[in-house]
Amino acid sequence: MAGAATTSPASTTLASASQLSDCMSASLPIPLPRLPVDRFHHRARRCLTQSGFTLIELLVVIGIIATLIGILMPALSAVKREGNKTVCASNLKQIGNAFVLYTQQYKGRYPRSPSLPSVNPFNLPPVQERLAPFIAMGASAAQHHVDNGTGVMQIFRCPADEIMFPVEKNSYFYNQELGERPMHETFLFQVYRGNITRIPVLWDADKYHGGSVPLNWLFVDSHVEAWATPP
Repeated sequence: MAGAATTSPASTTLASASQLSDCMSASLPIPLPRLPVDRFHHRARRCLTQSGFTLIELLVVIGIIATLIGILMPALSAVKREGNKTVCASNLKQIGNAFVLYTQQYKGRYPRSPSLPSVNPFNLPPVQERLAPFIAMGASAAQHHVDNGTGVMQIFRCPADEIMFPVEKNSYFYNQELGERPMHETFLFQVYRGNITRIPVLWDADKYHGGSVPLNWLFVDSHVEAWATPP
């Protein structure tokens, strides 16, 4: 008709969209919030930041941990070395007690044994086998594992020794001459003019604790001493 108003497609589309929006708002109990785009991005970034470490923060934490480990490791190593020295000296002290019991039973004579089991041209019983009955007197014979160095025979193992004991089942070198002749006829008895506090019986067979010479020494009078140089 000539009098009818003409409606463009664009205005029809806008009207439909407006009606759809009004319909959705009416159907929801709470109107949808309309946040500006900038505020939305800001909140999103804040949530991501609060949810965990950033890469830089993570690298800083790793660096701090690595620094602390670098500081603590030398201190822990030093504590372990000192602990090994103490246990080694304690082992020698217990072996010294066994020597006292042995010499009391055999009228002052020391066992006739090689300096080390591998240096044994006369096929003598090693010193740990000779002393086994006098070590941990309450232990049964089954606990004296001389062959493999377990059980009560662990006292012949220095905790810092990773070379000698697996082969010899003994970390200590024995003064073989003590078992070969009476005490007063031995070479060191003559050298030290009968001073038994300076005549060694057993000592570290290697430089387990650093330095240039063996450290822990057991003497005839049963005392154990750390020596900087051989007696």
